[in-house]
Amino acid sequence: MPKYLQKIAVSLIIFISAGNRIAGQNNNDTIQVQESKQDSSIVSSIEKSHLNYKSLILPTVFIGYGVASLTVKDLKQLNFSTRDEINRPC
Repeated sequence: MPKYLQKIAVSLIIFISAGNRIAGQNNNDTIQVQESKQDSSIVSSIEKSHLNYKSLILPTVFIGYGVASLTVKDLKQLNFSTRDEINRPC
């Protein structure tokens, strides 16, 4: 690509992006947003979600298997044989 076309392309990209930034600065919204008022009884009834240990068991097992398969020869062999069976042409 000739240099003058590169300069034109870069200038055009800069010009378009600058135009979008200027147009994005328009703050004349026609929609008025009303802030909702929260009742104190509603706020107190909201419970914080706690992390359940049962939701961590399965990811921990998969991560442990992945780490163990990097060092244990039998797990490596199982992974390779499974991959070969899956990729075998029909």
